[in-house]
Amino acid sequence: MNLKNFKNYQLLIFDFDGTIAKLDIDWEGLKKALKKLPRKEHYQIIAKYETAKIQNLSPRSQIIKIIKKLSPHKKMAIFSDNLGQTIQEGLKKLKIKGQFDLVVGRDSVKKPKPHPEGLLKIIKTLNMKKNKTIYIGNSAKDKLAGEEAGIKTIII
Repeated sequence: MNLKNFKNYQLLIFDFDGTIAKLDIDWEGLKKALKKLPRKEHYQIIAKYETAKIQNLSPRSQIIKIIKKLSPHKKMAIFSDNLGQTIQEGLKKLKIKGQFDLVVGRDSVKKPKPHPEGLLKIIKTLNMKKNKTIYIGNSAKDKLAGEEAGIKTIII
């Protein structure tokens, strides 16, 4: 991926885990743990799993270089299935916290990915146009969310 891919876009939205950095979380184990608990306790358990792994965050260096290079010239945002607190802690650890205009985690939307609610919320909040927005993710859920939002989507 090179910088030319983003020339025609004013807003770059990134997924967090797997795109900007990798959290080494046992997602299958987390899903099993959540099934055994009442829904109101889910965010507490997710936070516990995510927080336990934040110190072992593995950066995606190429993506971080792109963010640092383009953030002075473009609007930047994150839409992730991670909790907002986890994303903020991760950005701080990666020393790129100030590069983003808006962060939308799973706790900031009613409907998580692949629903496009978070992407549409970012576009509206930052007063941007869909045809000037690109979403960069790493999963089938990211691809579907981008398509449903009607924006260009790149899967890495």
